[in-house]
Amino acid sequence: MDSSDWSKWNKYIAHPDIQLGNHQSVLEHLLGVSALTAKLATKIGFAEQGRLIGLLHDFGKYSTEFQEYTRLIITEQKGYNPNNDEGNNIRKGYFQ
Repeated sequence: MDSSDWSKWNKYIAHPDIQLGNHQSVLEHLLGVSALTAKLATKIGFAEQGRLIGLLHDFGKYSTEFQEYTRLIITEQKGYNPNNDEGNNIRKGYFQ
């Protein structure tokens, strides 16, 4: 895969940063988590399984629905916290 193929994957946002506008792409997030889970799983002899778990754990963030939800957060300039009540209520209403 050449660099032009990778660039299209970077347009998907995993974690928006409203204050700085420095959004983390899904690809960057999955690769980072994958490296961490591989390192942790190495301790029990399952590095490759850990790497795969890290790559797949948030794969649903590539969905159109999640990307629309993320762009809504960005355009409304609301802080992003995936664990707060407001975020949960937005998701419940949006994904039903």
